[in-house]
Parts: sequence; C-alpha cells; structure tokens
Amino acid sequence: MAQTATNPQKTWWKWVYGSACLIIIVAGLYIWSRPSLDWVAKRGVACVIRGDGDCVYEPTPQVEREAYGMPKEAYSRVLKEVVLPHIRSVGRETEVLIGDNGVALASHEIITPEGRQWSIGAGASETDEGIKSPSLLTLAVMSACMSENQGGVAGVAKARSQIVFIQKNRAKLEEIGMKGFYRSPDEGLWTWDKWVVHCEEAIARDAANRNEK
Repeated sequence: MAQTATNPQKTWWKWVYGSACLIIIVAGLYIWSRPSLDWVAKRGVACVIRGDGDCVYEPTPQVEREAYGMPKEAYSRVLKEVVLPHIRSVGRETEVLIGDNGVALASHEIITPEGRQWSIGAGASETDEGIKSPSLLTLAVMSACMSENQGGVAGVAKARSQIVFIQKNRAKLEEIGMKGFYRSPDEGLWTWDKWVVHCEEAIARDAANRNEK
C-alpha cells in the first residue's frame, strides 16, 4: 500500500502554531494567578490581625529577613505575644490606595484595650523578588505601640508611645529574637537603643521648634 508523504513545511507550521498557543496559555495563567499589589497589601494587614507569622514572613523581602535573622516561628511569637495583646480589629473593611509611585498602602482600623483607636498599615510594591510587603513586622509592632499613646501632638505622642512600649516589651522581644526595627536596605536594622534615641531626638526637636515660635 502506498504511504502518504508528509509535508515538512506543514508539519513545521503546526509545531510553531502549537508552541505559540502553549506560550500564550501559560503566560495568561501566570498573569491571572499572579497576586496584585492591593491584594498583597490587604493580605499583609489580615496576616497581622490573625497573628499568622508564616503569612507575614512570606512577603517580607529577603534583605529584611536577613536583617532580623529570625525564623518564621519568631514572627508568630512577636505577633501573638507582643502585638495582638494590645490591638484588635474593629471589623471594618481594609482600605487600599495605590500611589503614583506604584506602591499600594492598606489601612485597617484597630482599637487598643484602653479604647484608643488607631490604624494598622501594610504596603506592597514591586521588587526583584516579585511583589513584596516591606517592613510589615515593624509596622505591626509600631501599631501595638499606640496602646501607650497618651495623646497630644501627633508626632510627639507617637514617639513617646514607642519609647514607653519598647521599655515595657523589650525583654520579651529580645527573648524572641527581635532586636530592633528594620528601616531600609541602606540603613538595615536599628537596635532598640538607637530607635529610642531617634524618638527622643524627635521630641527634642519638636520642643525646640515650639520655643522658637
């Protein structure tokens, strides 16, 4: 029986067409499944409120993880033993704004046991590692610091509340492994002593500016 000859050119075009379709499908699935900036920012807030250390560790940039030098388990302990005893969600929806710089900022209202209302925030931005949420653990602890807020000028009250909170919780934080606040890739981790000095200087500057008026 005679065999039908195969057209090499036709076969090649079928292969090209099939490969192109496969690439388009894979690319579409990647784009569809890739998290968005606002989703990552909102999830960061939700992770903190749940006390989910693994969830907070996941979007933390590698340079920040290295600066803290803590395992995932430590993130959970910081949240559950230091942060959550001082804040709780008031159950309102998390708001997200995306700035012109391409950074998403999520904000969720919380309340302290003393009845002080504040907001916890989380950011999300594009990095070489994909979409990440920098300083999420720092922001979580800073939100808990507001349980020590005694009112007054916003910037000064914030600085004073951080000093008092650090003094009260430093031993526990250091026992867990958190030895300061992460600032940035350039500045790295600021020890608790350095951060307290930073807050004291901010208070002194405010007082000096007021005396000049």
